[in-house]
Amino acid sequence: MTTYGAKGSPKNAHPHLPFPPPPFPPLPHPRRTVFQGTGLERVEDAATYAPGGHYPVHLGDVVGSKYKVIHKLGNGGFALVWLARDVKKGRCVALKILRADAPPREALTLEYLKTHTTTNRIAHLQETFMVQGPNGIHQCLVLDVGGPSLEHLILYCKRLPLPFRIDAARNLTEGLATLHSAGICHGDLTHSNVLFQIKGLHDWTEDEIYRYLGPPKTKLLLLLDGTPAPAFAPTHLVDALDYSNLDVARLSSNILIVDFGEAFSKDNVPPGLGTPVSFSGPELAFGYPPSYAVDLWALGCLIFEIYTSRQLLPTAFGSEEELISMATETIGALPEEWRNSYYNKEISLEPISGEKHRWFDAQIERAYTLDSRISKHMPELSQDQHATLVQLLRSIMVFAPSQRLPSAEVRKYAWFTGKS
Repeated sequence: MTTYGAKGSPKNAHPHLPFPPPPFPPLPHPRRTVFQGTGLERVEDAATYAPGGHYPVHLGDVVGSKYKVIHKLGNGGFALVWLARDVKKGRCVALKILRADAPPREALTLEYLKTHTTTNRIAHLQETFMVQGPNGIHQCLVLDVGGPSLEHLILYCKRLPLPFRIDAARNLTEGLATLHSAGICHGDLTHSNVLFQIKGLHDWTEDEIYRYLGPPKTKLLLLLDGTPAPAFAPTHLVDALDYSNLDVARLSSNILIVDFGEAFSKDNVPPGLGTPVSFSGPELAFGYPPSYAVDLWALGCLIFEIYTSRQLLPTAFGSEEELISMATETIGALPEEWRNSYYNKEISLEPISGEKHRWFDAQIERAYTLDSRISKHMPELSQDQHATLVQLLRSIMVFAPSQRLPSAEVRKYAWFTGKS
């Protein structure tokens, strides 16, 4: 368990969460190191192995005296996540090792949720501890192990039977409702942060893991001049699991909501969020502060994606303009009162030649609607099923944040209960 040293909480700490650990000692002047490329697709930038950066890990390492690293689950800006085996209990876990300069928000949120929720739909924090490395002191989070993300399933075209998808969407909704009832907004609910669990994975042996998921792919890490990587970096980089060989029959419809690095409470709302644009509440571009409503918008996007294996609001360039254009073609016109509050003042939303701007024109016909897209991607639905699903999504995908159906009500919806 983590021991918290300070009695005073900093001004920006979550008012309902435990006190943060003491600040890390100052790091030496950053190194400037240039590495050769590895050719691997799902690896961290080797340049992040520097003071304040990642903790160098090798396959087979035992971290925290009992967690043997056997594969990589993923990598992000502030952490690497490893599939590890608790050698004392003989069970697999997800070992998330944060960069030395990572903020403590996620650990604080998970500690709070550990005592305020009982659901198995949210990543459960088993233990936290610190490790000292050449790049600083790193916080380690031991979590229940998940499986492929929704993004992985879409990428590898692993579409699942309709009853499975209904269960998965219901479980996701229940997880979000539990999170909101505990007073926490996730803030970064995307298809990469929704994991499908694999039946029995926590009890698999190393041989079973490599047989069912594939062995790790590694590449020697070298400096630009061809010499081996220094001690502050690993000797090899490890590609993250892609689950392309996973038999979908091994998947459970239970899901885990993970990655709470953007989470906040209603009493400590951040000025903005780092959510990818395709899942970001459009109101944020019009001056609204983050709220539970951003999770609800993302939930609608994810429910659509679970059912159709397509993103609801894909953006090629990740711009706010793309998001809003896609959203208005799918949902309809924006509220008129938003016209003067768009964040990008270089773009004029004023009427031209007497015509309303397309974003605000409720009279024009939209060809890319929820109705038409459900028809295209789910032709197997009956007429009643189609109508119920479209109605559910329209109840969530509302531009005005206050009018979105709360998660506690979404899970009671006829689509999930079978009651019309």
